Amino acid sequence: MSLRDHFVAASLRRPRTTMLVVALLTLSAGSQIPRITIDTDPENMLPADQGARLVHDEVKRDFALYDMLVVGVVDEESPEGVFTPSTLGHVHALTDRILGLEGVVRQEVLSLSTVDNVEQGSPGEVRFDWLMDAPPATP
Repeated sequence: MSLRDHFVAASLRRPRTTMLVVALLTLSAGSQIPRITIDTDPENMLPADQGARLVHDEVKRDFALYDMLVVGVVDEESPEGVFTPSTLGHVHALTDRILGLEGVVRQEVLSLSTVDNVEQGSPGEVRFDWLMDAPPATP
């Protein structure tokens, strides 16, 4: 009799015991879920001494490359979301404060007040304006 046949026969003879053992194994495995840590940084998917990662780190150092920082804005109280004069005013002020920080590359900051708005003007004309050069005063 193979090992598989032995387990099948034992589980058929004692189904309650089998279900209890399976439930205990499931609970013990599930209890480890809070200990799981997830690192989604692609740089950490290679060992620290791996050649490609070492070259990548050297290129970042030589060219003064940096990581991107993203700030999200949510307004759950307003039916218009973030598109209210108050919230857009805060976004504009926050962008100005970020632009004033030492080490911030102005050309790399993407915000409603720093992004171009490209539209067609009259026939044959393309207009370039700021998406939000100043926060709106009215809705």
